[in-house]
Amino acid sequence: MKYTTIFMLLWMCHSLCGQTFDANSKVTGTLKTTEGKYEGLVDINLKLNQVLWSRDNSSKIFGARQIKEAKLQFPDGSQKIYVGHELGNDHYLFEALAYGKTIVLFKEGLTKDQVTGALYPPFFTIEKNKLKPLERKKDILEVFGGDSKWMHQFIKNRNLDLASKSDIEKAFDYYNGTFEATNPTSP
Repeated sequence: MKYTTIFMLLWMCHSLCGQTFDANSKVTGTLKTTEGKYEGLVDINLKLNQVLWSRDNSSKIFGARQIKEAKLQFPDGSQKIYVGHELGNDHYLFEALAYGKTIVLFKEGLTKDQVTGALYPPFFTIEKNKLKPLERKKDILEVFGGDSKWMHQFIKNRNLDLASKSDIEKAFDYYNGTFEATNPTSP
């Protein structure tokens, strides 16, 4: 019994310490959390679903439950957005592949059924503040609503693969950009 307890403690320590934050992270960003807004250096730990924020001599770790939005600005000018969301009884950090009229989130390896080991698909959208897994091509096209026919044609004409993260990003970036151009928000 004593050895089992020691083994379990070592396993838990290894799991928690297995992936850490990058102490040399130079990625700036803005966090919107349940506690407020933070700007400074940001590092994301997707395995532990945590965000490390630091500025000057202060630092703080936020869990996915606390993260509303983490917007990272990379030195090359590119951006990534992460959001915390509940799935089942747990909270996870998801990469936002599309963030506009439609939202598409990405996270691989989430277990759907503990007994069978079945996994969720990596793509999700949000409906009524709940995550909806996008299991099939049909589910992805339904996210476009009344625009699904012309978006299907756009996807087909550009040979986009709806199982590919980058192609999903291209399709929804185009859709959100087109929607914003034809339906601008008033000031």
